[in-house]
Amino acid sequence: MGKMLVIMVLVLSLAWTGLVVNAFVTRTNWQAEAKKFQDKYKEAADSAVAQNKLLSDQLAASEDANRSLSAEIARRYESERRLSTEVEALQKQIGDLTAVVQKTAVAEKALQANRDALQTQVKDQSDLLKKREDELTAKTLSADQDRVDANKARLEVQSKTQQVAQLNTKILELNEQLEERRQYQGGVAPPGVLNKAVPTPAGFRGTIVTRDGTYVSFTPGIDSGLQKGAVLTVQRLTPTPRYIGKIVVMQVDTKTGVGQFNAPRGGRLGEDDYPKPGDEIVPSVAGR
Repeated sequence: MGKMLVIMVLVLSLAWTGLVVNAFVTRTNWQAEAKKFQDKYKEAADSAVAQNKLLSDQLAASEDANRSLSAEIARRYESERRLSTEVEALQKQIGDLTAVVQKTAVAEKALQANRDALQTQVKDQSDLLKKREDELTAKTLSADQDRVDANKARLEVQSKTQQVAQLNTKILELNEQLEERRQYQGGVAPPGVLNKAVPTPAGFRGTIVTRDGTYVSFTPGIDSGLQKGAVLTVQRLTPTPRYIGKIVVMQVDTKTGVGQFNAPRGGRLGEDDYPKPGDEIVPSVAGR
């Protein structure tokens, strides 16, 4: 009897334990399902809010588009109204111009006739003018040839005149040198000329800068190869080539020099017979 009671108690204990475990499992499952349901509800609510916001934005954009479209339609209506008014005005102008064209048709025919007559007169005058131009051209060509011949002769005369002037300059210089040579042979040496035969650089060209009595300053100087004691010829090129005299280089620097002027023999010297600024200096004939 006692064993039966123990067994019954054991069976009842196991049954109670099963019921407790079953209740715990059922409660746990309900909580999990409830949490899942809450999560789904929250997700659905968030989605609904997002959809509602999206629909609100789309509605606002649609309203803006409707307002823009309404404004564009109103603008198009106004533009069409203005165009209609302008078309009517243009049609009226076309009608007026057509009437004017019709009125001027007769005048145009008269002008056409006058133009034809004037063209005939112009052609006749053009033919006459061409004939006169041909005659004038022939005469002009003859006159031009005469002028060309005259200019050629004038240029030849000028060239010959310059050559004669240059030869006269050389003759005067040679005569002066001959006189100096004769005096030197007779025992009288020109001051500072024959006793200092210093070569002048080939191709030397210089210019008188200033004059003080018989002393003149000139350019260039040593940088051109010029040396103290060289004898140079002074000549004036304008208005006609003219021989002025000689200068003996007394002092020479890098860029400038100073020389003593020796005038040609014979007669008193005027102011125009002395070197002037701008006169050209060149090597003397025969290197003197």
